[in-house]
Formats: sequence, structure tokens, C-alpha cells
Amino acid sequence: MDAGGPRDQAAGDTGPLESGWKDLLRGRGEMGRARFAWWGAGLAALKWNLDRVLLGWMEGKWNWWDQAGKLTRWYLWQGMPDGWDPGLLGMLLACSLPFLYVGVMLTLARLRSARMSGWWVMLFVVPVLKLVFFALLCALPARGAAGGDGKRPGARAIRSGMTGRAAAALAVLVGAALAAGLVVVGVQWLKTYGWALFVGSPYLIGFVATWAYTWRREVSLMQCIWVTWASLAAGGALLLAMALEGVVCLVMAAPLAAAMGTVGAMTAWAIRRSVAGTKVGSGPPALAMALIPLSMGLERWLPPPSPVRPVRTVLEVDAPPSLVWRHVVTFSELPAPTEWMFRIGLAYPVRAEMHGVGVGAVRECHFSTGPFVEPITAWDEPRRLAFRVESNPEPMQEWTPYRAIHPPHLEGHFQSRAGEFLLEPLPGGRTRLQGTTWYEHGLWPDVYWRWWSDRIIHAIHGRVLRHVKALAEADRSLQGRGAAK
Repeated sequence: MDAGGPRDQAAGDTGPLESGWKDLLRGRGEMGRARFAWWGAGLAALKWNLDRVLLGWMEGKWNWWDQAGKLTRWYLWQGMPDGWDPGLLGMLLACSLPFLYVGVMLTLARLRSARMSGWWVMLFVVPVLKLVFFALLCALPARGAAGGDGKRPGARAIRSGMTGRAAAALAVLVGAALAAGLVVVGVQWLKTYGWALFVGSPYLIGFVATWAYTWRREVSLMQCIWVTWASLAAGGALLLAMALEGVVCLVMAAPLAAAMGTVGAMTAWAIRRSVAGTKVGSGPPALAMALIPLSMGLERWLPPPSPVRPVRTVLEVDAPPSLVWRHVVTFSELPAPTEWMFRIGLAYPVRAEMHGVGVGAVRECHFSTGPFVEPITAWDEPRRLAFRVESNPEPMQEWTPYRAIHPPHLEGHFQSRAGEFLLEPLPGGRTRLQGTTWYEHGLWPDVYWRWWSDRIIHAIHGRVLRHVKALAEADRSLQGRGAAK
């Protein structure tokens, strides 16, 4: 059927003529069930194969069955299979955005055809349930009649006397207050740092801010996105002023919040377009605002699993393992850090001390926030030193206008569990030095925060290994000068 074709009589619809693609993608018009099913299935198949090509390209292999299992887990639950590179996730998410937009617009057109509230479009992004929702929309017939622009009969434009700047300021205030409220409930009361906080909350802020901004007025999608970003920035400033969070964590969470807030703004804007000229109450947004705290409570009651993952960093040293070993076991005071992440408050290593020799000895690696207490579990001089981590200091000192703050994420949400140094001899009296840390964190989405945590641990490894390298190579140089004399 073409874009402006006849009624969807084959499917039994009795609604008006279906709208063209220009109207559909602008959030107007209607779509019959047969055409909706055809395009929905076609776009899903296109998305499936596009993701399969991306997955095969990133992994360097083409196993259809294995890829099908990974993509099924990703589509249904947004679960990140082990071994996926964060870059792959970024590509999958980027490719999802145009499909998300088109899917929301087509779903809204189908809802208008079935004379259902545009709020049902929110089910389009709910894992698993969205499949049932799609099947129902493919079965529901068109109802009643509507104008060619998709508005209800007798609908009239409703205009507000509020200026655009005043409406934007009101929306930003609403979004900022909502951000502070959600952080108080999720972080201060429930002490959860999960999907509801980092994904659901910015989505809801974008949705509510856009809903408030578009109240009785017609604005562009880009205007709604700017208002959403301003709401998120104002919310961050409010959290900083209330001493609930510091600058470092707010900056780290900003990219994820901006992305999810944008999706929320797009959803609210699309719904507003679909019900243009009709009066819609605030009951559905209030219901949506109640769902996020409920989700936070569920995550508190049934927390997602927090797997322990390794991070490995390798460096070659121009010195034999015997010289490298002594500086791995214990090393002197490191110079002041130059890396930006350590200068803004993240904990960094300062020196290491060893109490005893062999298995059972205790190594203390002092960081800027306190010592790691590391009982030795393997001592194979000069090949391998392994230890478990018995005590962790705080992972950072937050930047804040106050003397000190102590948000809950500083306790128990980023924990090192074990560590290891491997020294492999290389030709020419050189050494391949590898440092490994096994750690876990209680922050979700796991893949987003793992991107940050892996790079922080690599930076910590690099600081230590470069210091060991400098000390060992200095010892070799001294030995060479002594032999020459």
C-alpha cells in the first residue's frame, strides 16, 4: 500500500484514509493496522540485520546462532553480554535512535486510528511488554472518524498567555525540582544507583520538562531538547547547592543523563503533537512520576548482580625481573599526579609498603584517600605477586563548595577485590610487567559505568607501572655504571 493509499479494508479497518509519510513523521495523521504491522515487522527485520552486521564486524566473526542469542538478550532486557566492547554498545544505541523516532511516530499514528490515548506510546520502550503491545495494535481496528490532520472532531487550538521565555523558565524549574526529589528518594533514602536513577530519572525529567514547556503552546523539538538540557543542568546545580552530590560525579553522569533526557523530551513532544488541539490533563505525567520511585524501591529490594571484572595493563621495562620485583613489592613516594582525573579528586596511589615476606604478608598501598590493605596470596619471586583486597579507601574526594560531603556512592559502590603483578622476562634483559585488578561496582547501567571505571583503573595502573619502570631502569643504569668502573 502506498503512503496515500485507500482504506485498510483488507485488514477490516473502517477508519479514514491513511496519512502520508510526511504527516506521520511529523506526529500527525493515522495508520491502519495492516500497514502498521507490515512496516513494524519490516523495520524490526531491518534493525535486526543491521545490528547483526555491526556485531559481526566488531567481533570479527559471523556466528548467526551466537549473535541471535546476544541480540535477543539485548532487545528484550537491554542486557550487555560479557565480552561486548563499550564501543559496540555506543554504535548499537546510535543506530537505534532513528528507529526509535520512526517507531514512536508510527505507534502514535496507530493509536490515533484506534482512538486510544497517546500516553500508551510509552509502552513502546518497555522491554518484553512492547512485543505484546505491538501485537495488540496490529489487532485493534480503526474507530470513528477524524480530521485529515489527525485531530479529534471539533478540536480547537488552545493557546497560553505565557511567553515562551516564561514557559521555558517554568519548565526548567519543574525539571530541576524533580531531579532533586528523585535523587533524595533514590540516593539518600534508598541508596540505589541503578537503572531507575541514571536512565529512568533523566528520561522522566526530559518528559515532564517538555510537557510543562509545551503546555498550551506549539514549539519545535529542538526547543524542547534545549529546555530539557537546561533542566538537567539546573538540577545538577541544585544538587551541588544542597550538598547532595559533587562536581565529579555530576560530570561523569552528564552524557547518560543528556541522552536519556533527550529521549524523554522526544516522547513528550511526539505525544503533544498527536493530541494537538485537545485538552489533556496532568494525570498521566503524575502516574509516570510515581513509577520511578517504585522502580528504585524494586532495585533496592532485588538489586541487579554486580559481577567482578578484571582490568589489565601492560608495560615493558628495560630492566630484568629481579630489579623490577623489588619495586613491585614496595615502592617509594610517587610524584604529584599530572593526570586530569586525579587532579579533580579521584583517588590515586602514593606509595606502597610491605609488612612481612611471602604468603601471609600484608601489603599496604597508600592512596590519596587512605590505604588499601592487601594480604598476599601468592609470592613467586621474581615472577608473580598476588593479593586479595581486605580494605578499600574511598574512591574519590568530591569537588564541592562545602568543606566536605559524603554521598552514599563513596561507600561500597566501587570495590577492588584482588590484584596481581606478573613479571615476564624478555630478550635483552627486559621485563614485560602486567598489573591486574579485579573489581566490582554497584552502578547501573553497568556498561556505561564500566567504561569510566575501566579507564580510571588503567590510569591508576599506569601511574604505578611507570613509577616502577623508572625506579627499575634507574637501578639498572647504576649497576651498569658500577660495572664499568
